[in-house]
Amino acid sequence: MDAFKAVIHDWAPLATFFLALAALLSSIAALSQLVLARRQFARTHRPELIVPFCEVAAPESGVGSTLGARFTVVNKGASEARILAVKAAILVTDPPDVGDYLLDIEVGDRVLASGERMASEVFADSETNAFVPVIRDTPIRCIGRIAYADANGRQRETGFSRVYDATGKRWVAEAGSQHDYAY
Repeated sequence: MDAFKAVIHDWAPLATFFLALAALLSSIAALSQLVLARRQFARTHRPELIVPFCEVAAPESGVGSTLGARFTVVNKGASEARILAVKAAILVTDPPDVGDYLLDIEVGDRVLASGERMASEVFADSETNAFVPVIRDTPIRCIGRIAYADANGRQRETGFSRVYDATGKRWVAEAGSQHDYAY
């Protein structure tokens, strides 16, 4: 009996060590599964930004007849979107590389939760404003891009294009525009 107690006494610390090691490895595996589950959720429930509204905006000073657009960005996706950049411009032409003409719009360090919206404004430069009263057949466009990142850090982009309807004095969606996209 004393021999049995001696063997158990010598192996007890070693067995306790292996039990503690198994518990640690199990905790690491559970944490790894939690991280994986969060990443998978972010992949399948991603943010999705849209620009559903664009209305005529007046400059704050109220001086002059500067043509402006106030556009609303909405996150209709299931998770939050971290806004990286917002760019837009009001253009008389549709240049091949419109990105060279887009102006940075300051929105700060902004995160849009699911269902949340934000509004931004862009105004035409003086050259474009000179064309507004006399243009008949050439469309005036408000074109913009919103770059954002999902919870996994994957960068995405949404583009929009609206055409100015001088008769109704409003911005309308441009059907089939190459500038309306999301990826």
